[in-house]
Amino acid sequence: MKLREGLPKELYMIWNIEHDAWLKPGGNGYTKHADEAGDFAREEAFQILRSANLGVSDRPKEVLVPVFFE
Repeated sequence: MKLREGLPKELYMIWNIEHDAWLKPGGNGYTKHADEAGDFAREEAFQILRSANLGVSDRPKEVLVPVFFE
């Protein structure tokens, strides 16, 4: 489990359907391993999602997955 001390409470990971993988921190590539995926604050995650899915009508390329932690 990743340590998330000091990070915003509302975080998202981004799953790319075309690559069948998680977006890495900073949007620098993809990984099959969730523990290597980036944790994105709400606004950044939504910006990435809007950009990735721009013009997509039938099936999105990327989806948000909320990060839950105690």
